[in-house]
Amino acid sequence: MIRKGYYSVELADGCVWGLEACAGTEDWVDNLAAVLGLTVMEAGMPGCLLSFRRRPARSRPGLNGPVPFGPTRFGDSPGVGWRRYLLPDIVMWENPATRHTICLLPETGTLEEELEQMRRVLLPLYWEALRRGGLPLHAALAETGGRGVILAGRSGAGKSTCCRRLEPPWMAQSDDLVLVVRDEAGRFLAHPLPTWSAVRKGIRERPWNINRPIPLEGIFFLEQAAEDGLEPLGGASATLRIRQSALQVLGSLGPCIESERDVRANATLFENAADLAASLPSCILRVSLTGRFWEKIEEALEKGDSPLFQACPVASRASAGSASCRASASAAASPRTITAGATSGRPSGSAKRRAHRAFSPG
Repeated sequence: MIRKGYYSVELADGCVWGLEACAGTEDWVDNLAAVLGLTVMEAGMPGCLLSFRRRPARSRPGLNGPVPFGPTRFGDSPGVGWRRYLLPDIVMWENPATRHTICLLPETGTLEEELEQMRRVLLPLYWEALRRGGLPLHAALAETGGRGVILAGRSGAGKSTCCRRLEPPWMAQSDDLVLVVRDEAGRFLAHPLPTWSAVRKGIRERPWNINRPIPLEGIFFLEQAAEDGLEPLGGASATLRIRQSALQVLGSLGPCIESERDVRANATLFENAADLAASLPSCILRVSLTGRFWEKIEEALEKGDSPLFQACPVASRASAGSASCRASASAAASPRTITAGATSGRPSGSAKRRAHRAFSPG
């Protein structure tokens, strides 16, 4: 039995996801929707559908066996066009033609196990965002006056601490995960995602409203230091850092047993990271224990002659730098060109291999 209505995830890239609860998953989906700040879509059909069902208690995850469900509300037929892949404790069936994914969840689980499942089942949203030019990042999202900045860094880099230290009018929308997407106009926006470690502890310092995208103005890679400061990054260096941040998110979700997809996603992720690096200014933000680091961010955002903007201009910002500066950033890391001197408009094979070797998981 399928419950009427979907929870709606509406992303700025135009993709609308419906989260559908089938028999036995209603409470689980309600809890996931509460964490993400979702409301019910009472009418219409989503562009992409993520359905949740229970896997029989005695069954084991695997890639063999028949499709374990009948025709769906999307008109999918069993065994036609479906492919499956595995995450820990979860089997996902995907129909690329209809944009329908079915998640088979364990019959039972502890609260800790269910929260970990909720974290992992967002993977289809990440795949689709990648296909549309976006990517997930291991980063915080800070906002002031409707302008957002990414604060990226590994665990322990200080993302949560920086978010707690921000003073008004700055506000932290998330402190661990963001989903960056690209809208029809080519602008990048960020959707805040939950801090799952805080959810496990019952801590809710911020709303984590995934349906509230924030236009991005810059990307800052955190480093702890004795004094606050900025160091501009060129496009190629920013591309590699952005890609590594995305790999930290995707790699934490567990292995996906579909090597062909992994290869495609890896190449797409690299190109999307280059797009983002070419579209927004990026720099290293050195943060001290007692300084007002956000003032350094404000300086970069408000001054068109900031060293940050000179180093990595934004194509849509008239004050972002000279035409020659744009050409330099484009040659280093344009949406389709990662190395200078490439004439095809795509990264050279050697450049891709070097970058992939440097930042491949494991």
